[in-house]
Amino acid sequence: MQNREQHRTVAALNSVKNVTDEYENFFRIFKEKTNELAQLEQNIRQNCEKKSVAHFFDVRDSLVRGHNASVEIASKKGFFTRPPKGIEKISEGYEMAINRFDKALSMMDIDPVETNQMPFNSETMKAVETREMHGVENGIVIETISGGFIRGKEVLRHAKVVVSHAPEAISHTHDEPLPALDAPSSTQKETGKNE
Repeated sequence: MQNREQHRTVAALNSVKNVTDEYENFFRIFKEKTNELAQLEQNIRQNCEKKSVAHFFDVRDSLVRGHNASVEIASKKGFFTRPPKGIEKISEGYEMAINRFDKALSMMDIDPVETNQMPFNSETMKAVETREMHGVENGIVIETISGGFIRGKEVLRHAKVVVSHAPEAISHTHDEPLPALDAPSSTQKETGKNE
């Protein structure tokens, strides 16, 4: 009789253990599916944001071009020419609009790529042109054609930039005569400097 009771108890314990194992398995699957669903929801949201906001990147580029043009116009002062009245306020307006635009982008964790006067970075920039620049290191961005944007480490749009390269050194072969010391060289004529 005692063996029967022990057998029933062991069978009941095994049954409870099986139910518990099934519950744990069900809970594990439920947790995995819930996490997958949350990740899917986040991916859909980010892709929708990315597609929606990408259309506004050109608007920011236009604001930046307008700001740069207004600053350039404001800086052109001469004896006979004066900048248009109120151009400083226009520049401030462009700057405020750009700052508000950047705040709106930062709410979606999107940041503009810093480009001007920065070393060229092939991960976030595309060089559309190189220019020979005196006094500027090789590989420095000297002009931004269109801005780039990143979210975390993901590049949403590469910045299109103009990159500097150093002037090529003048090389002389043994057949060519060296320039006279008292005559200005061709580079001195171009820059208007005598050393």
